[in-house]
Amino acid sequence: MKNIILLTSFVLFLAVSNFYSQQQPFNLKKLNNVSVEIQDSEHLLSNTTSEKLLAEIKLHLLSADIKVVSLEDSKAQMVVKINYIRSTFAEQRVLVQLDIYEKVNTKRSGNIETEAITYNNFSLFKTKKVEQGIYDVTMDKLLIKFINDYINQNGS
Repeated sequence: MKNIILLTSFVLFLAVSNFYSQQQPFNLKKLNNVSVEIQDSEHLLSNTTSEKLLAEIKLHLLSADIKVVSLEDSKAQMVVKINYIRSTFAEQRVLVQLDIYEKVNTKRSGNIETEAITYNNFSLFKTKKVEQGIYDVTMDKLLIKFINDYINQNGS
């Protein structure tokens, strides 16, 4: 009986410790010197809305103590990708992705430098007001979650 209790306790301990030791799917610690880009290949946003969105994103990053720089001076790049998903079977939807790209080194059979997506979040939604929907989802959902994740990992 003692062995069963001991074995059950040990298995429970392993399960709980494994749960809490799971690595997060992203790492935003010490992220800084970020450039920002909006990729809207289908021109769903007007130039005015695109510029407004870009300016608002930069202001929010600065308010979270994330330094925003030009692409040439950046160590990381925030890319907001906007796509229109067409369908003949369902309603058309808009896909907005917020990604962080960084140069990383891997240690496989030597050091290999590559570019990797180190943070990814997206929203797929339908809307009649496409420009407003993209703006609202980017600012109120994706960017707020990114900043909350950044603050949680950096303690700001």
